Amino acid sequence: MTDCNACTPQHLNPAGQNCRDVPTRFTVLGRGGPFVNIGPEERHFRVPYLKYGALQEYIVDYTPVQWSCNCPDFTRRLGRRLCCKHIIVCIDSVQPGYSGTVYPYVNYLNEHVFPVAAAAEATFRQMIPK
Repeated sequence: MTDCNACTPQHLNPAGQNCRDVPTRFTVLGRGGPFVNIGPEERHFRVPYLKYGALQEYIVDYTPVQWSCNCPDFTRRLGRRLCCKHIIVCIDSVQPGYSGTVYPYVNYLNEHVFPVAAAAEATFRQMIPK
């Protein structure tokens, strides 16, 4: 599996810094891996950038057993067929420890993966510029 970097805290990592001088850097494991079944229910999540400190959040959707994310890695490089790191953190939030990633602190996933109700997700999507 291919790894990708992440860092925290985000406020110390403005866009373009690539985690330079950020005290806590780590690797989200599982990028490029196959989709994972997390159950029969459709789910939606918001996940902030994990590396570049931008204000944008990504939308991650799960419709058994397909995943999607609006990040450039998923839409351009992974061909919408393999997991990006945003999908991986969502999987880890539902199935703790799945990826084997060692997160920097206990509540990291609770602070970076936000489940969204279907109605709220539709409203949130309307706010994203195309």
